[in-house]
Amino acid sequence: MPHLRCYQTQRRAGRRKRGSAGEYQSAAMKNGWQTKKLSDVCESVSTGPFGSMLHKADYVDDGIPLVNPVNLIDERIVINRSMLISETTKERLARYILKEGDIVVARRGEIGRCAVVGSEENGWLCGTGSFFIRPKFTSRFRVSRTPAQVSQISAETRGCIYGDNDAES
Repeated sequence: MPHLRCYQTQRRAGRRKRGSAGEYQSAAMKNGWQTKKLSDVCESVSTGPFGSMLHKADYVDDGIPLVNPVNLIDERIVINRSMLISETTKERLARYILKEGDIVVARRGEIGRCAVVGSEENGWLCGTGSFFIRPKFTSRFRVSRTPAQVSQISAETRGCIYGDNDAES
């Protein structure tokens, strides 16, 4: 399983500086993990639909779940029965349908929330507060977020919302 090394950009003294995602990386490198650009291992990185694409009338009592940051708990996706959409709405928003193996990441709220889409969540819809990474290859992922990783990312991304709807890697 390749190690995806993340870079954050931060401003210091009026210039941009690239920083690594933390000390855990050196240990991972010693254990044979590789550093790869996200574009080397992913088909795409896409945000969920903008809020204006989903309306209160689109929510139904029985339907397809949306995956928002609130649903990302302990690296798992937990369904919220009040955030379901119809099959018609799902078809209209087909570009945001999640596939098994996608990695869903919160783009607002608590930094670091993420989960891998499993077979049960295959076909659910990425919500407005999330983005998803679609790997180029099929593999099993393990997502982790140690307190040190979350602390470092939080320190370097104040006020950040991951953006660019459907930004390609």
